[in-house]
Amino acid sequence: MDLLSLNKLLYQCTKKLDEARKDIIKQAKEFAESEKDYTISMAAATIKLKETEKATHIDRLAKGECYKEKYRRDLAEQLLKAYQANAKSLQAEMTALQSLLKYQNEMGE
Repeated sequence: MDLLSLNKLLYQCTKKLDEARKDIIKQAKEFAESEKDYTISMAAATIKLKETEKATHIDRLAKGECYKEKYRRDLAEQLLKAYQANAKSLQAEMTALQSLLKYQNEMGE
């Protein structure tokens, strides 16, 4: 592979990594927002249920009432982890390309 092709691949990888960083930031905000919504919903459901239910069942019942918020939170968390894994993969690709570029430069001297 020639130097021009390696530099082009390295540039493309850099662009992808920048996009991945933006995706992670966006998804981290989504995760934080969904965590806040779930916590607020759980608190409201717990307060509501304390008026009518036995204390031993309140937590499970509150979780049942907040299933949509929990699903949204769990999905946001898993997407964040997937974006982070993608960024790690891109970083590994970039490291490999940099090694190839260094090797090519050394061989050209």
